[in-house]
Amino acid sequence: MREKHLLDIIADRAPLLGLELGVHWIQRGGLDPVATIAKYSDRVAMIHLKDYRIGLMPYSAFASLAAGDFAAFMAAFTTVVQFAEVGEGNLDFRGIIEQSLASDAKYLLVEQDDFYGRDVFDDEAVRTAGSVTNGCSHRCSVANG
Repeated sequence: MREKHLLDIIADRAPLLGLELGVHWIQRGGLDPVATIAKYSDRVAMIHLKDYRIGLMPYSAFASLAAGDFAAFMAAFTTVVQFAEVGEGNLDFRGIIEQSLASDAKYLLVEQDDFYGRDVFDDEAVRTAGSVTNGCSHRCSVANG
């Protein structure tokens, strides 16, 4: 039996519903954003572009988890996974943008959740978003979270 994801169930039960696909959460959920955009290409209205980077988990975090200290594990986990400037993290943005455009997505929305203490107007995220989305013309916009 094929594994069904929540997005598949929504798509099956609401066939006229347009979709906004969040590439960050698609990948964090274990799927390939490019393949997912292609799968729903006939229904995708917006693509939400957000990136993240993953550092190394310290051994002590896994020791805490093994000892049953979930709070200590999560404290370490939340500092290892960070939202990244679009194009500076783990996602394949060239492939994502190419597939988004091929799927005729109406809008590509760029979001940066956290600047980690940096000034939003002096941040690399603003410059990176412009370079990553170059070629999207009117379909791309930039927003900070």
